[in-house]
Amino acid sequence: MPVPKFKHTSRADFKTQFFNRIGDSSKRFWTDSEIDIILAEALYTLGAVGQTWRNQIELKTVVAQSFYDISSDLTAETQEQTAYNLTYQFILDIINFHLIEEVSIVNQSSEVTNLTEILKFARNRVNQFQFQTGLILSRKNFNMNPPNDNTVIIDDEIIDIVRVAYVDFDELFNPDQIFVLKKEDEDSIGHFNRNAFNLTTDRPTFYTSILGNLNTIRIYPLPSNLGALEIISINGIPVTTMIDLGTKIGIPDNLVPYIKWGILADIYAKEGIGYNPAMANYCEGRWNEGITIGTNYTSILEAKLNRLPILLDSIFSLDNNQNGWQNSIDAPSLIAIAGYNLIVTNCKPDAIYSLLMYSVTNAYIPVDDNDFVDIKLEYIEPLLNYCIHLANVKNGFEDIKNTSALKDDFIKMAVKNNIRLTKRGFDVETMLKKTKREEEDNPIRVEEVAA
Repeated sequence: MPVPKFKHTSRADFKTQFFNRIGDSSKRFWTDSEIDIILAEALYTLGAVGQTWRNQIELKTVVAQSFYDISSDLTAETQEQTAYNLTYQFILDIINFHLIEEVSIVNQSSEVTNLTEILKFARNRVNQFQFQTGLILSRKNFNMNPPNDNTVIIDDEIIDIVRVAYVDFDELFNPDQIFVLKKEDEDSIGHFNRNAFNLTTDRPTFYTSILGNLNTIRIYPLPSNLGALEIISINGIPVTTMIDLGTKIGIPDNLVPYIKWGILADIYAKEGIGYNPAMANYCEGRWNEGITIGTNYTSILEAKLNRLPILLDSIFSLDNNQNGWQNSIDAPSLIAIAGYNLIVTNCKPDAIYSLLMYSVTNAYIPVDDNDFVDIKLEYIEPLLNYCIHLANVKNGFEDIKNTSALKDDFIKMAVKNNIRLTKRGFDVETMLKKTKREEEDNPIRVEEVAA
């Protein structure tokens, strides 16, 4: 990670201000370690909403390779800034702060929840976050078996398909030409081009997809040559993948706190001793805030190839305006972006190039009390306010309502720092009013008296 740009407030200084503000200078109710966790969560949230940390990252192109992933393909010096570093242990840590009894690998159960349930809720929320935001994309080739075989069974973890291209093999079964396919449904193909069901061709033009119990893709007209499908997709966590506390979450670090709010919503919404609809609605509102932020989250803001500016565009625009771009070998003249993580050159690079990118990066988290809170001085007060709001979540819903203005001011400040949301005319007031309305419509739950 880069060194902090701002060195006016150390973590120790920040915590002193926190304890003085919240009236617990003796640290009887909140501990040092709890505030370290709260500060980390608040900084990640500032990074998500405000896209506050922006740094230069670099990758080296590979000859004849067009696709790259900024979460794994950067130079070693810059990779940590966009890698998915956080594990499910971090989620457990920030959840435990809100619960009366902690859950851990040693003490796996409490009266309210247990570790297995938390990890199950986490899996579901990560999958839901992926489906609703389409943020992180995966790319994989699936082989076909022509002639006359136009059906491909794809992985169960694929939630949605973003792009499909046909990869034609040469006589030695090596990838030769690649062409993007248009998406159609079978009814449309049957209506406008019914011969497509019976014809064979060297180069198919359409694909249809069926997602569900058995994920299937069919291409038309039927291919006559050996080939493969190159699929860019939104993936969930495979059902065969075991999750433990050391597993990395697989989304940008800045957005991970919103997974926490989704899990807490599930915990508070279930029947039992921890049932609390007011808290569940508050947490669900924060989760929905995360969906809005995640949908508008971005990575690359500017790029230079061998230190000369290069154009940025989307992969869909590239497909529309440069037919067959995956088949040419040349010096790249444009960088296309797919989702948050995929970076694409508009041809196969003919040499090794340095691609320098100015990117939204993970928040800088102080490593100890002598390290610095790396934000502008005028952001310290709103950040402190938000930490006070987070600290009061464990006191119950009444204290959440009493400190909600502190949270709202923090979110407004962060949005003003987010150029992308500002240009899109994002209405933060509408989002905050919705959350406020949910709070007002859900009074504190009165404890039921046993009969």
